[in-house]
Amino acid sequence: MEETLPRLSRLFLSRKYTARIGSLFCFLFNGTLLLAIFLVTNATSGSPLGEWWDAAFPYRQQMIVQTGGESVAIGYSVALPIDHADLVNQGVSLISGDDLRLVRWNGAGWTEINRVLDPEASFNSGSSELWFALQADIEAASSDDNYFLYYGNPGATNPPDDENLVFHFADFFDRPPSDSVGGGWLVNEGSGDVDIEAGALFFNHTSNQENRPLVDHPVGLIDGRFAWQVGFDWGRSGSDSEYRLHLQLGNSAAMDNPPAEDPNFSNAGVGPSLLWASPSQGMFHHEGFGYEVAGAVTELQQVSGQSKITVHFDVAGGTYDVSVDELILGAEIPFTSSLGAIDQIRILCWQMQENSFDGRRLSYTFIRHLAIPEPEVLPGVVEEWAPSGVIPHDVRSVRLYPNYPNPFNPQTSITFEMVSRGVACLQVLDMSGRLVKELIALEEYTPGRHKVIWNGRDDTGKLVASGMYFYRLEVGSYCQTKCMTLVK
Repeated sequence: MEETLPRLSRLFLSRKYTARIGSLFCFLFNGTLLLAIFLVTNATSGSPLGEWWDAAFPYRQQMIVQTGGESVAIGYSVALPIDHADLVNQGVSLISGDDLRLVRWNGAGWTEINRVLDPEASFNSGSSELWFALQADIEAASSDDNYFLYYGNPGATNPPDDENLVFHFADFFDRPPSDSVGGGWLVNEGSGDVDIEAGALFFNHTSNQENRPLVDHPVGLIDGRFAWQVGFDWGRSGSDSEYRLHLQLGNSAAMDNPPAEDPNFSNAGVGPSLLWASPSQGMFHHEGFGYEVAGAVTELQQVSGQSKITVHFDVAGGTYDVSVDELILGAEIPFTSSLGAIDQIRILCWQMQENSFDGRRLSYTFIRHLAIPEPEVLPGVVEEWAPSGVIPHDVRSVRLYPNYPNPFNPQTSITFEMVSRGVACLQVLDMSGRLVKELIALEEYTPGRHKVIWNGRDDTGKLVASGMYFYRLEVGSYCQTKCMTLVK
């Protein structure tokens, strides 16, 4: 059966939709087929038809988590950027952000999940950022479109925001002031003092530079690649000539537990470390102490104020990268010691030629697994809950999703969803409207979501040429067409 160009008028609905990055927007003008490529991240919503988590939250937006060339496991921490200031200005979200809820549809019901505000971000900002943990594995070059951001409840309070249910390990120190650090930390105050003040972990060194305050914490087994981020404020007077911060990995079986007071930093069982020092001293490798620091990298001149320190570790490769406030100071720095199993961290702060300091503080710390490239979150359309219990912004009994991957080679998956039983026809057409492959030929489908694979072959089994193709779904009076690109 040959399709002709005039019949392509059946391919498009009056409403325009845009698909994921790399997809195409197609429409007819005076009988001529026009194509435009849009580099956008809006996708036709993949929400479960007719399902809504909580009517007290009248708005939602689908969040599609898409992986690159590396799979990610359940529990992987994902960052979700949000223009929260825009939502506040529209009057659909609270300034506090308490109404922002992350929910996942598992095919049968909803699960609300913990989400935490990035400690370097804020609500009511154009660059707000939430972190959440994946609730299911995602294979490489694949996606999970079952996550939704709900908002708009004016009475919302106390959202689930436990950082330890979002990251491999985390402590935001958001607890009342106390002389006891708590939170599972192992403390050696040495000749100083370590406590919780103003929502931060404070180091106050009073005398005797040979005994420095330090803290350890079990973090569970760490392997593969991971990122360790801290927010640290030197609280410097400017008179100290050398100042140091050590972020060390350790093997708990070999470490002193609790950490011992030792003029050599109590180094038993600890490994890679980052150290900052004065311009006159530069950066050091202290291999004899069993830990290492970044060598020959730029010194940070920090008198006061917080800096974001990020270390990316590759345990298998035995290297790490260091950045401060997004500025890369060192890359692929080799480990100088081997610890075997890594399951504990140590944070130590000290300085020379000034035997006291007050107010050096750690405002947060977290560790997460690291995939390269990292998964990204592609936002879908916004939907609204009406008093009648329907979704007025996207009411359809049938929904055709963007194919994935797109562009693709050698195959791609096409997903559609039906709210009731119906007879479907799914075809692949070339640019002239001729039939290339009939994927579904008037077959009856039950309600739910269905996936069909196209392997880039026509009805004769021959591989088709690279280029752009249409895929068209018809179910009763519903007809929708999207575009895809085969590359070789």
